[in-house]
Amino acid sequence: MQNKTKSLFINYITAMFLLINLFFLSFSVNADDSINKLEQLQQEIINIQKTANLPALGIAIIDKGEKVWVTSLGKANVAKDTPVDENSLFRIGSISKMFVALAVLKLVEEGKLNLDDKIRDLVPEIEFENQWQDTHPVRLVHLLEHTTGWGDMTLVEYAHTEVQPIVLKEALTLFPKARKSRWPAGTRHAYSNIGPAVAGYIVEKTTGILFEDYVEKNFFTPLGMVNTTYFQPDVNKVMTTAYFNGEAQDYWPLIYRPSGAINSSPAEMVNFLQFFLHQGQFAGQKLISVESLQRMETPKTTLGSAEGITAGYGLANYTSGYEELNTVFHGHDGAVTGAMASLNYTPALNSGYVLMYTGDVSALYQISELIKAYLLRDVTPIESKNAELPDTFKNLNGYYKKINPRNHLESIANDLFNFMAFTSDENNVHRSPFFGGWLSSDYGISENLLTNPWSGLPSIAMVNDPLVGKAIQVESVLYVPVSAISVWAKIIFIAMVVIASCGALLFALFWLPLNLYRKSLTPQQIKSRLWPTLNGALFIAFVLLSCIVGADIDTISKISPFTLSLLFVSIIYALVVIYSFVPVWQLKAMNASSKGYWLSFSICIIHLLNVFLLASYGMIGVRIWLL
Repeated sequence: MQNKTKSLFINYITAMFLLINLFFLSFSVNADDSINKLEQLQQEIINIQKTANLPALGIAIIDKGEKVWVTSLGKANVAKDTPVDENSLFRIGSISKMFVALAVLKLVEEGKLNLDDKIRDLVPEIEFENQWQDTHPVRLVHLLEHTTGWGDMTLVEYAHTEVQPIVLKEALTLFPKARKSRWPAGTRHAYSNIGPAVAGYIVEKTTGILFEDYVEKNFFTPLGMVNTTYFQPDVNKVMTTAYFNGEAQDYWPLIYRPSGAINSSPAEMVNFLQFFLHQGQFAGQKLISVESLQRMETPKTTLGSAEGITAGYGLANYTSGYEELNTVFHGHDGAVTGAMASLNYTPALNSGYVLMYTGDVSALYQISELIKAYLLRDVTPIESKNAELPDTFKNLNGYYKKINPRNHLESIANDLFNFMAFTSDENNVHRSPFFGGWLSSDYGISENLLTNPWSGLPSIAMVNDPLVGKAIQVESVLYVPVSAISVWAKIIFIAMVVIASCGALLFALFWLPLNLYRKSLTPQQIKSRLWPTLNGALFIAFVLLSCIVGADIDTISKISPFTLSLLFVSIIYALVVIYSFVPVWQLKAMNASSKGYWLSFSICIIHLLNVFLLASYGMIGVRIWLL
């Protein structure tokens, strides 16, 4: 893979961002902006495509059982001026995981697998670590609901590629370190691309044929998806080129194909959509039972689902709602760098859509919300709830942090920045990010269950986590309370480090050239100013190097000049900060104490504490290619 724009943030954060509840975001269409005619919807989507500069867009809409729009717009390749049509192939990313769940469920129906089978028994050759094996073994169902406790793929796994597609079993032997349960399996959800890959291998081992061949035989072929493939298509087929920041991306052959490698077209994905709306049937042929499909749509293996939460992640199928319209949607989103996709359907209305495009991230939410508003145009909103808040949630005031991070980087962000403020009044629980942006008004429907008004579904419950005790689950996210002192202390300290670093550097822009001209500072005064300046310069260099990881995932996923620079700068920063106390302390012994001296000493103390903080998160001597 020679992709020069896949970044750490794109591969980790974009995918993470996509799989958060689509309906939870701020691109909602208000009732005043409702779209009642298909022609109006089509024009709005075309306008967004132009505004967002999306090279290619594929779409399939089923409204009340009828295929009303199946098409592609734009260019498959801008440089070659290749047009698209409804048969052009797009990357659908993590929507691919739905086929993993379907394959497993089919084998469960045949009695060859059970969702409660232990992974140790099914595939003892696959390495993973679980310290709670005796009480909470990792089971097949946990792979599909992302409740194994495993982290997501490392950068090395994201970037790994082969000239020839790698065999799935071999891929699973290369990077076993991320397969470590961080909490008892079946308690917390944390999205991971590794679990479905292991499930795909279990399908291979159970059936004796390649996973891709099994899916093709049992799903692609009967669904009429004859051009859909897990591999790079032949040159005689129109494959849309992914674009990121306007640059064409080389084809990305994922190491774990079951988790996100499928290429398909609007003309064929509309068949997959019909399959869900027809409850597991297509063209009169039953591919899977209604019971299996309903199990796929139901989250069951988190603490909150046992309390009645219905919103969240089932077997590779996300359940959500749409504001006060109280209409359930199921589906999945997907992304690879420069290509986005979304599949959503609502059985109550016999309606749904598939959206695939290349280009800007945010357009997915804008277009999706427009389509949902159109499909729900005849649905009557439910009345707002004004019942008294259950006692369980009264006096719920304070800060909370997320404790089911997807990976180490998210864990650091959750611990330092991503706090959630909870408050309660007579009728509602209100949630808001620490830095603001939105405010919820969740209402009670039972003593231990709240509805999120943005989804209209039972979404929030008090749970008892085996490791931390009392916690709050919001859809698939688990929160625990943290003290206001610790929250503000971290925020203030980070601000102090930034201000001290930037202030020292800005001050150096004045005193260094001035002293070169006037020679007015004593050697002791120069030392007193130089060490805080050096500490600040190294910290800022570390931050800038960390931010510049967007340059190239091929570089940051292995030992390279960039990754070694980040490694060495973090170590040098720590060593210089620690050593700076020697000359600074000597200045005190030489009676050089003054207000300026104590300011310098304070800045050095701030950097020393920062070194300890960074070290506690593994960021001193960081080997970013292993994250």
